[in-house]
Amino acid sequence: MPLRLLLLLAPMVTACGTTQFSVTRRAPAEVNIPSGKVIAVTPLPGTGGEALSSELAQALLETKRFQVLERQHLDAALNELKFSSQHVSDETAMSFGNMTGASTLVTGEVTKADYREDVTSSKDQCTTDDGTLVECVRYTRTAVADLRVVLKVIETESGKLLAAKTLGAQQQRTAAGVDQEPPAINAQDDLLTACRTEVVTAFIRVVAPHDKQVLVALRTDDDLPELETGNNYAKIGNWSAAVDQYRAAVTKSKALEPEQQAKALYNLGIGLGYSGAFDDGITEVEHAYALDPDDLYREQAGVIRQFKEEAARLAAQEGESHGGS
Repeated sequence: MPLRLLLLLAPMVTACGTTQFSVTRRAPAEVNIPSGKVIAVTPLPGTGGEALSSELAQALLETKRFQVLERQHLDAALNELKFSSQHVSDETAMSFGNMTGASTLVTGEVTKADYREDVTSSKDQCTTDDGTLVECVRYTRTAVADLRVVLKVIETESGKLLAAKTLGAQQQRTAAGVDQEPPAINAQDDLLTACRTEVVTAFIRVVAPHDKQVLVALRTDDDLPELETGNNYAKIGNWSAAVDQYRAAVTKSKALEPEQQAKALYNLGIGLGYSGAFDDGITEVEHAYALDPDDLYREQAGVIRQFKEEAARLAAQEGESHGGS
């Protein structure tokens, strides 16, 4: 299926004849779990584990790829099996699947959920109301929440471990004071909630297709204005129009230096690769590298190869989610 590339609103960076900007593209899940399957998320031991398991279950439901086992059915099975999240055997996982109909089990534990507030100080000069400079002490209070979670994804039919992830997040908030410490921030609940949201987002990328941000680098050359025109099309996601401009630049560059020919071929390869013509894109970028052995060209050929592999997996995963269409 065609790649979906949308312009991410990010600053454009231009240096050494290279324009860089971010695009958003669809990426496959790390593990293949067929859509429509029933997933169960067990309660997670550790501080905030109950809230995290609920948020994971809700996020899985919101992908619209999976069914999520209802809590009453989950609790009944866990009680009967005397289930331990820290020690899940193949036999336990398979028994759980047979009892509940869940094909996939998400389990694990919260290994760290810390919150602290620290105060630092430094001498400075401060301006009084009448404009006089006086010595003062500036205080900064920093509240930090730190969350670490181990999550496992288990296929219940076989007891096979599909994925094991240690995920972490840290959030902080500051307050300032002059000549006295600022009062306590008391943001433990808010910051740990934000940490859980970050962990949940990272976990969903493991089991479901998702959008990711990719930095694309394109060449520019004063003698080849078609490159700049093509780059402008690429920035708005119109890769077809960009490729047309890059082809014109390739034709024009044949009368120029090899390095300039390489720039045109490279941009053409990127345009083709980012629009789904992976093999053609790799060929053009490698041609550019043969003319001018620039590390960027070699690296981007590898990126397009990765896109090709990801596109095959994504087509299978999203084909499942759309009933094979």
